[in-house]
Amino acid sequence: MATNINTPMPEVEGSGVSAFVDQLHVTDPTTTDSDFANPQDWQDLWTIHSR
Repeated sequence: MATNINTPMPEVEGSGVSAFVDQLHVTDPTTTDSDFANPQDWQDLWTIHSR
């Protein structure tokens, strides 16, 4: 899938992902600076929940 929301999904899309687009996780780009400034918080989260 294209990251540009103005790019349409191809009419013949072989993977079937187009049926689940409304269920995909979409990140919030407004938190990017904070996320990269605090990697230890994310590392803790990933470590705790990866088991």
